Amino acid sequence: CSMASLVLFIGLIASSTVKSLAEEEILCDVAIVGGGYAGLAAAHFLTTRHRLSVRVLEASNTTGGRTKNWDTSIQRPDVANDDVVELGGQWLGNKTVQPHSWRLVVEELGFEVFDAGYTPSDGNSVIFTSEGRKNFTDLISGFQQLPSPVQDELRHAAQILETLQTSVDLENPQSSPGAVEWDSMTFETWINATVSLRESRTILAVLCTTMIAQSPSVVSFLHILFYIRAAGGLENLVVNEQQYRVRGGTQAPPLKIASQLMSQRPFGSTVHLSSPVREIRQDESGITFRVEKEASSSLLPTPSSSTTFFTVRAKYAIVTGPPPTTGLGIIYKPPLPYDKRQLFQRLPMGNSVKFQAIFPRAFWRDKGWSGTVLASVSTNISLEEIIEEKEQARIQIPKELKQQGQQQTLKNSASSSSSSSSILLSNCFDNSPYSGKKGVLLCFLEGDCSVKLMEKSHDERVQIVTSWLSQALGEEAKEEAIEYLDFNWAAQEHIGGAYSSYFPPGVWTQYGHALRSSFGRIYWAGADYALDGFGYINGAIESAERVVGEIGKRVLSENSH
Repeated sequence: CSMASLVLFIGLIASSTVKSLAEEEILCDVAIVGGGYAGLAAAHFLTTRHRLSVRVLEASNTTGGRTKNWDTSIQRPDVANDDVVELGGQWLGNKTVQPHSWRLVVEELGFEVFDAGYTPSDGNSVIFTSEGRKNFTDLISGFQQLPSPVQDELRHAAQILETLQTSVDLENPQSSPGAVEWDSMTFETWINATVSLRESRTILAVLCTTMIAQSPSVVSFLHILFYIRAAGGLENLVVNEQQYRVRGGTQAPPLKIASQLMSQRPFGSTVHLSSPVREIRQDESGITFRVEKEASSSLLPTPSSSTTFFTVRAKYAIVTGPPPTTGLGIIYKPPLPYDKRQLFQRLPMGNSVKFQAIFPRAFWRDKGWSGTVLASVSTNISLEEIIEEKEQARIQIPKELKQQGQQQTLKNSASSSSSSSSILLSNCFDNSPYSGKKGVLLCFLEGDCSVKLMEKSHDERVQIVTSWLSQALGEEAKEEAIEYLDFNWAAQEHIGGAYSSYFPPGVWTQYGHALRSSFGRIYWAGADYALDGFGYINGAIESAERVVGEIGKRVLSENSH
C-alpha cells in the first residue's frame, strides 16, 4: 500500500466522520436557552412574526420557568386545568398596566382571566397592628386601621418614593440624577432615616420583601426606586399588578406555546426538555451550543439516544433564566466581557416561598371573610405554646417538634431572634382555584421570614402558619386542611430563588450598564432584564419582544446584503 493510498484512505475516513458528526448537529436560526415565559414568548414571536426557526433548550423536565401549576384534585404539578393553584408567578395586570402580558396571554393565546382576589373587595378582612386585631373591607380602610402616627409616616414616605422614582431612567438607572447617592445606601438605611416608628419601618420592610423577596438591609435604594418606576408607580406595584389570574394557571401559556412548537414544528422549530446548555461557543458566522441530554427527558428525540451531548448551531442566541444560573452556569467562548461577568457575580436571587393550605371548601367565605389577613406586627405564638395546646387536646405530635419546643424555651431568654414569635407573617390571601372545588389560603414567606421558616421542618412550618391563620379565621384553619404546599424556589437547581434577581448597593452604578447589552450574536431576555415590569411575567414578555425585534432587524439587514 503506497503512502498516497494511505493518505487517501485516512481522508475518506475523516470525511465520513465529519458527515456523521454533522448529522448529530441541529441547525436553526435562533437557539433559546430556557423555556420560561421569556424563552417561549421569544420563540412564539420569532416563528409567528419573523418566520424564523428556533430551538428552545430547557434544562428542567417541564416548561414554565418560575411559574408552576399544582392540581389540587389529583396532586400533580405541571398541568393546566380549572383545579390548579400556582406555586410560582401567578398574577397579571390589565391591558393598560401590563400591556405585554395581556397582549400575548389574553389576545394572542386566547386565555381567560379571572379576578385574583388579591385586593379584598368581597367580605371582611383582618389586619393585626400594634393596637390589636382589626377588621377592614378594602385596602384604604385597612390602611386606616393603622395607628394614626404610623399612617402619617407612611404617607410621608410614599410621597418621597413616588417623587424620587419619577426621576429614574428606566434604561440606565445608574445615570439618573442622585443615582450615586441612592446606590450607596440600602433601602433599610433610607427607611431608618425617613421614618422613626418601629411599625412604620416594619411595613416598609414588608413592602421590600413583597417586591424583591429580600430584606431591605441588602437591597440598593436605587434598585427599589427603579423597581417602582418599572411598575409604573407604587399604586401599580401594590394593587394593579395583581389584578387577575389566568384560567388554567399561569404555567398554561408556556405549556401551550411549547405544545404548539412541538406539534406544528414551524420551520423545524421545537422544544428540548432536560437539556441544560453547558457551553456556548461563538464565532463570526454563528453560535454553537453544547447541550447535555439528561435521561429524564420525555420530549422529542435528540439526534442520537446513545450520546450524552448534542450540538445546536444557530445564527443567534437568546439566553433567558436567572442571571446567576444562565450567566455564570454556562461556559462562554470567547468569555463574556468582564463587566458582564462582574455583573452576573453580583446579582443574587430573592427568596420567596408560597405556603398554601388546601381545604375541602373555602370555609372563611361561609363566615363572610375574604381570606385576606395582613399584619404589621408579629402575632405568632411560640412552638412551646403550640405543643402545650396540642397536648391539652391529646393530639400526638412529632417527637422532634416537642424537642424543638423545649429547646425554644431555653433560647427565648437568650435571643428573641431565635423565637418563632419573631417571624413576621405579613400577608395571606384566598387563592382558591377557578373551579372552586377546593378552598386555598396562600401565605407568602419572603426574605428573612422564608430563611427562618425553611430552616424548620415542614410540620413545624405548618404549625406556625396555621396557628397564625387560626387567630384571624378560626380553628378550621388548623383543623380542616387536607394538604399543605410550600414550594421552595431557592432549592430548584436551575432557578435558585424567586421572584427575580436584585441589585445590592453599588452594583447599578458600577456594572448596571452591562445588564441588557448584547455580546456579538448573543442576547439576554427575562424578567431580570425588563424595562416594563422588572421581576414580573409582563417584564419577561416585554424583554423577549424587545430582543426579538433587535434580532429581526439584524436578520433583515443581513439578508439585504
